[in-house]
Amino acid sequence: MLKKNGSKLLVILSSFVVITGGIVYYSGHTSKAKDKNVTVNSSSKTKNNTRTVIHSDKPVYNDIQEITKLADAVFIGTVIDVAGTRNLARNPQNPDEEDQSVYIEGVDYNVKVEEFLKGNDNKDLLVTEERNVQLNKSDKPVKNEYYIGLENGQQYIFFANKSESTGRYYAVGEPFFFELKNNKVKVKSNDEEIRNLFKESDLSSFKEKVKSSK
Repeated sequence: MLKKNGSKLLVILSSFVVITGGIVYYSGHTSKAKDKNVTVNSSSKTKNNTRTVIHSDKPVYNDIQEITKLADAVFIGTVIDVAGTRNLARNPQNPDEEDQSVYIEGVDYNVKVEEFLKGNDNKDLLVTEERNVQLNKSDKPVKNEYYIGLENGQQYIFFANKSESTGRYYAVGEPFFFELKNNKVKVKSNDEEIRNLFKESDLSSFKEKVKSSK
């Protein structure tokens, strides 16, 4: 596994819960860093509120074998459209409710699956990508550094985990998905190091590599 150079800081004003891809993180007076925690470049002044700082790195992988083993599912699917957005930050007293001050935007996409390379599920799935973070409603949204956005009608290969609570699929780490065009597979990432590691390949050899890694 590759580690990102430098940890990002998440400054949290008061206690709240974050659901990233269906995983619930409670943040209060003390907290330990978790790989799948929300990470942003942000800071904010506090008055009398408790302030918690979380150091976090998103898991970053350097080969198909490793990311395949850790993913619940690997599937080829076409994005139909955006199903909607939702707040991934939850009320710590009731995780079924949104947090009223912190907004962590998750974008849900309707995806039609053509083939599962690992795992199995329905052919119509919801895939979630985290886009923006607001630590206060008055703050300007901070874009997640890993957010790319999925194109309607485009075919991708996803490496994902499934949320037990919502049934949605979310990134197992970075890279999250590969673009599939003309039987060529190309990684989609904002990270130049990742783009250099995962070279473009033909679909048949890519599938063989995934299937042999399960």
